[in-house]
Parts: sequence; C-alpha cells; structure tokens
Amino acid sequence: MTDILSLISSAATAVGVFLAAWQLLLAQKQNVINFEDLFAREYRTLVSEVGVIIMAWGCSVRILVICVAALLPGCATIVLNGAETKMIKVDQPQVGEVVTAYVGDQLVQKGEIVEEKVLRVNALIDGVLYDVAPGVYSQVGHSETHNLFSPNGVVSSAFADPPVALKLLKADSSKLCVVSVYGNPICYKGDFEVETRLSERGTSFQQTLIYSGRIGNRINIGYREFSNNFARPAFNNDVEYDLSTSNVIGYKGAQIEVINADNSSIKYRVLKNFP
Repeated sequence: MTDILSLISSAATAVGVFLAAWQLLLAQKQNVINFEDLFAREYRTLVSEVGVIIMAWGCSVRILVICVAALLPGCATIVLNGAETKMIKVDQPQVGEVVTAYVGDQLVQKGEIVEEKVLRVNALIDGVLYDVAPGVYSQVGHSETHNLFSPNGVVSSAFADPPVALKLLKADSSKLCVVSVYGNPICYKGDFEVETRLSERGTSFQQTLIYSGRIGNRINIGYREFSNNFARPAFNNDVEYDLSTSNVIGYKGAQIEVINADNSSIKYRVLKNFP
C-alpha cells in the first residue's frame, strides 16, 4: 500500500513539474511577443521622428544656403532686359554730291539700320567650373555697369550651377564672368572682345540702287530692299536705261544724273534720294 501511495505521489509531482514548466514556457513566449511588439512600436516612432528631423534639417540647410547666397558679395538678381540697340538713319550720298562708284557698288541708299553689341570669344576659355567655347554671343541684357550676353555655348562641369548669362563689366573688361542661376559670378581671363553688328531682331529697312555695268549706250541698275539685315528678293528688280535718250535715271523716287559711265565704273550726281 505504501508503495502505491509513493508511486502516486511521484506521478503527481512529475505532473506538477510538467505543468509548471509548460506555464514558464508560455510565459516566456508571451514575453518575447510583448518585447517584439514594444520594439516594433518604438522603432516606428523613432523612424518617424528621425524622418521629421531629417526633413526639417534639409529645409533648414536649403534656407541657409539661399540666405548665404543672398548675402555673398556679387550675388544679385540678373535682369535680362534685352540688347542695347542703336538706330542709325542712312541717307547717302547727299543731294548734289558728285560720286564715282564701281560695278557692284551702291549708288544711293536710304533707310534705318539697327545695331547691337555682341561678344566674340576668339579662343576657348577653359575654366574649372565652366568652359566658354569660341563663337559669337548675342546680348541679352545691359545696365549702367555691365553687359550681359547669352550663355549658349557655355559648358558646365558636374559641380557647377547652371549658367544664365555671360557678364562683362564696363569699367573692367579684362575678365569675362559666367553668372549662375543664383547670381554668383565666376570670372576668367581670355581672348574676347565686344563688337557692333547689324541687328537681326530690330526693325531695319534699307532701299538701294546698285550699278551693274554698261553695254553700249545702256547701263544696268539693280534695285534691292533689305529688312532686318535680310534681302527681300520679291522686291528686287534690274532695270536698263538708255543714255542716248536721257542721262537722268530714276527708280522709286530716287534720281541720279549720269556724268560718265563705262563697263567698270560710273560718275554721277545725286538729284534725289528715295522718299
């Protein structure tokens, strides 16, 4: 009987130990689950806060860069107000003037021409941030202190801001500056010069008579029109005049008196220019 009771007691003890171990295992698993949930929540919170900090820091850096750029010497708003053009009236030769011209020369001309400045770069300007290729750069802005020219033809390095203009000071034209979109000038010495040429963007208009030579008693005169430095072929005309009939010739209101003419030159007096 005693043996049976001892066996039952041992079995009960074993069952109790098994149940206790099972409870400990369940408790451990629950603790792991609780830890993982807590860790995940803390991680999500941390990532969210760090993201906000990074965004705020990034915005602050951008604002700081903009503010510093605005305070740097030479940083300024670039005003692209177009080319500085000059209108010139053409009316020559003067009425009554005796002139000698040759085949292909203009006998009379009248109209208005528009001139503008351009920048001619004669040799490559090889800079650290920018390269300025040889060529002609049209004017895109001007002020009392400087002229601005188109940046077309400027090659930027990987670390350079995009260029918006080429800047040349009127007081010191020894350096050509590449101006970025932030207004920062990077200046280089080089082989360049400012020239004046007929503008293709203005409102130029010219009329002219051209001497084309003499055959027998007849002389050949060509009429040409130009608009904005381009010929207007639709208005071109070539006319023959018989000097045995009259030595005064005219076209569209312009008149000249032929004093002497041969196949290479003509001597004449201007009676009237174009109206």
